[in-house]
Amino acid sequence: MADGLFGLSEEEIVARFAEDLISVYPQLEGKLGIVRRHRRVVPFWAPGRRASLPTLRHPLGPIHLAGDYQLDMPSLADAATSGENAAKAVLASLRN
Repeated sequence: MADGLFGLSEEEIVARFAEDLISVYPQLEGKLGIVRRHRRVVPFWAPGRRASLPTLRHPLGPIHLAGDYQLDMPSLADAATSGENAAKAVLASLRN
């Protein structure tokens, strides 16, 4: 899916993601607009950089981060699992 976005302008890419994100967090309206284009990125942690992981694993208020860095091994499976975990956490918070 991501490869298909490379043919779009930055504005179109932001619009596609913003629509879904703003439906959940309307306060982000007008605050999104950064696009970084990378083809085929391989995860890399510089020495000592993994020390920041515990901070990234905690929610930032109502925002729950997801990515391969959230679990033990950087992989697509961990990225998908962390996304599922983040979604479950957001849904649980909405029920409370």
